Amino acid sequence: MQGVTNRRSVGMDRGQWRELFYQECQTIIQSWRSYDGRFIFKWAKAVMKKCNIFVWRAALDRLPTYKALSYRNFNFGNTHCGLCEAWEETIDHLLCYCQFALEVWGLISNWCKVENLSFSSVKELILAADNMGLGKKSTKVCKGIVFVMSWCLWKARNEKVFD
Repeated sequence: MQGVTNRRSVGMDRGQWRELFYQECQTIIQSWRSYDGRFIFKWAKAVMKKCNIFVWRAALDRLPTYKALSYRNFNFGNTHCGLCEAWEETIDHLLCYCQFALEVWGLISNWCKVENLSFSSVKELILAADNMGLGKKSTKVCKGIVFVMSWCLWKARNEKVFD
């Protein structure tokens, strides 16, 4: 507790001391709950849970890409992208930079009638889905489309790698 010393040295009675102690504790607790600078994931309510969970895990970089597995000492030799086989496979590459993903986002941006969707990270993908500059209902629909298509890209990658 910063600035709080012995109650007798500052001339407080027990009730004043408790009130000051309580206020200091509340200040500390509120600072722990501060969300300044943190990434906050908002679920797409109209989308299947598995798609929401996938995008959430992608934002946390908790998916088993070749790069993530190599950090955990699971070496498969080749760590190139399972779809394009041109770059090292990270979740950002799979969903944002991969040639297949770029084509998908181009088609979706035409379909949703929004400017070209291009992202530098999964977190940017999620933020862009929340802020498309459309009406409230249209934004929810486009966010759902982005979440489902992200999951479909992952599923297509898995089918190509494992089948």
